[in-house]
Amino acid sequence: MFSFIMQSSIIYVCSMSTSGVGDDNGSGNEQNYRGKRRTREESRSVVVEKMLRKEKADRLVVKFDPLTGKSVGKIGTSFNNMIHQIVRDTFSPRITRWADVPKTDIEIVYDRLDLKFIYPHDNKIVMDEIEKLQMKALREWRYAMKCHWKKLGGEQNKEAPKRTPYKKVDPEQWKALCDFFSCEEQKLGYHSGSGSVGTGYRKEIGLGLHSWAGLTISAKNSHNRKQRPLEGGQGSKTIVAHVYDGVDLVTGELPSVIDTFQQLHCKGNRWRNEYAAEKHDAMTHMRASQPVESAGSVESGDEVAQPKDLEIMTQVLGPRSRHHKGYGSMPRLKAVGGSRATSSRSTYEDREKDKIIATLKEQVASQEEKVAGQAEQLAAQAEQLAAQNRRLNETNEVLAQLQKFIPGFQFQPPTGPSSDTSNNLSNN
Repeated sequence: MFSFIMQSSIIYVCSMSTSGVGDDNGSGNEQNYRGKRRTREESRSVVVEKMLRKEKADRLVVKFDPLTGKSVGKIGTSFNNMIHQIVRDTFSPRITRWADVPKTDIEIVYDRLDLKFIYPHDNKIVMDEIEKLQMKALREWRYAMKCHWKKLGGEQNKEAPKRTPYKKVDPEQWKALCDFFSCEEQKLGYHSGSGSVGTGYRKEIGLGLHSWAGLTISAKNSHNRKQRPLEGGQGSKTIVAHVYDGVDLVTGELPSVIDTFQQLHCKGNRWRNEYAAEKHDAMTHMRASQPVESAGSVESGDEVAQPKDLEIMTQVLGPRSRHHKGYGSMPRLKAVGGSRATSSRSTYEDREKDKIIATLKEQVASQEEKVAGQAEQLAAQAEQLAAQNRRLNETNEVLAQLQKFIPGFQFQPPTGPSSDTSNNLSNN
């Protein structure tokens, strides 16, 4: 009996000590969890595997927008995430430019995509979009590594971050990358063509060429983004994805891009700025004045139909080279061919030039009118002089004949009235 009580007490004490330790650890973990900001983890293809099991297929069919080549739907989102994952797993972290990526690595990306997805290899627009996604993945990966380098104090001490490589990066490659981040070109943001970036904005904010060049690329880009009149709330999703997310599940019809524009540029019941509200009013008025356009269906054969009112929105917001304002970027010219479209900035500059030219033409026309009036006056004066010369010649001829027929004839020209005579006349 006594041994049973002792065993029970020992078990109770052990359980109390264990629970106490567990509570302490639990509270500590909870505090650590609350103090750490939650971030999105890297994709591990779990969603893709679940989709494959649900579809009972070996590969998933990806749908693409025919105008922009962007993938749509949940499968399209997984397709984009898979590209980012393969790029991180395949490309070397030391690559800082897309031109330096080996073609063999790019082929590996396509081969791994073919294992899970079905997409049109013969569609130039789609393949161009996939290449742009790879470029974006490489750029974002490099940005994440540079943020890690800054967090470790690389701006103050370039040797400090080398002891803690970025996740899944070889230590030797990380050291080389730290040296690249520490170079003067990266610190000051000097790169090919940087001198011409934001020239108009540099003049607007009153910065000299040297001061502007001293700003980092991120500071320049931050300033340039603030100049955009349209600031949507689409988040990380493309505008195209938002349009196709609003599809009618019953009829399969796509919503109007004008309605999607209102959804993305309104916060609550208020517009984000007056510019977006004015453009939306212009689009709705133009849509009301035109015949009703038939809605596009999500699936039209093997492709995806174009949403409604896209031409109206493009006409109201203005053209821009390789970009539909309010809808997203367009394929590059190397994929579709053709000439470069006129951007809204160049259109604005052309309008300003036209105004200056029109003003100069008006000034020239006014000067021409003055010159023409002066020419008429000179012509009238010339005619008067010619008439006086003719009368003088006639008078001289008459005098010559009189002197010929009347000996001793001398012509005395009449004298004007004397000053005394003129004064008398004025007094009378």
